Amino acid sequence: MALSIVSLTVHHYNGAMENSVVPAIATLVLAAVAVWSILQTRSIQKSERRQRQLNEICDWAVNLYRYQYSKDYKAVLEAKTSIEQRQAISSHIGEFRERLQTTEGQGKYIRVISTQFKGGISGAIQQSLKDLEAYIEFLNKWQFKILEDPSLNLKGDAKTGDDHWNKIEQSLTKVITETANLKIVD
Repeated sequence: MALSIVSLTVHHYNGAMENSVVPAIATLVLAAVAVWSILQTRSIQKSERRQRQLNEICDWAVNLYRYQYSKDYKAVLEAKTSIEQRQAISSHIGEFRERLQTTEGQGKYIRVISTQFKGGISGAIQQSLKDLEAYIEFLNKWQFKILEDPSLNLKGDAKTGDDHWNKIEQSLTKVITETANLKIVD
């Protein structure tokens, strides 16, 4: 398009002006169009990067939220005092804790991304990570208590685990809400 404008300008003024002025004007028009194009491309890239980062934040929160289906306290609540059953329960809790620790590591990256956004998203992510850390710490202690103490009140500890998870769900809901609000602004 810019070249056709330059070409029309050169043909139109070729006879009326000096040959040196027309190419200078055409060059200026071409330069202005090029600068505009570069600025437009940068703006689009910045918007796409922002959307990609918001998607990463939302994906992290949704993936962590899905872990609720992995936590299974039924086996814990139905456990007898046999050491084999307690070992199986402890192993299950350990595997779940390890998955959460991986997600916690990803969350630290997400926290860094979130600092560039305005609003409450950074605080919501910080709270989610704090709640997740407390839950992982609880699971770590519980995993070994199950093996050490056959008289352990499993129902009470399962309730405590559910309370920790409910806090995580609340903070994740806020992360997803804040992310959606930022996406709407764009």
